[in-house]
Amino acid sequence: MRVRAIYRNKILKPKKKLALAEGEEVTIEIRKSKVDKLAGLTRDIDFDSVELQHRTKEVSMPMVYKEILAVKKKLETIEEIVIPTEKVSDEELEEILQLKEESLKGEYVKWSELKKELSG
Repeated sequence: MRVRAIYRNKILKPKKKLALAEGEEVTIEIRKSKVDKLAGLTRDIDFDSVELQHRTKEVSMPMVYKEILAVKKKLETIEEIVIPTEKVSDEELEEILQLKEESLKGEYVKWSELKKELSG
């Protein structure tokens, strides 16, 4: 039988009624909740500590920078696909670059509207 209990005033009180006879002897195994375990691990940490804040930044900044580099590489790959490497006229290149700028600003045409315009 597994039962959750609360310990108050030196008494362990089950949160629900137990199917035990009065005076029946039982063995209890105490396990703290994961929240209690975490609180125990962090009890002595001063979260307002300037040193801790600096160390946190030192750890997280390289991780963030690494992620930014990965995103940049993906964007460069997409750009290589979108902007042809073959020779195009100055007008075509200007149109492509203008479309790129519009898409970066969030200006675009829905696919369904484009299909409708092209077919009709």
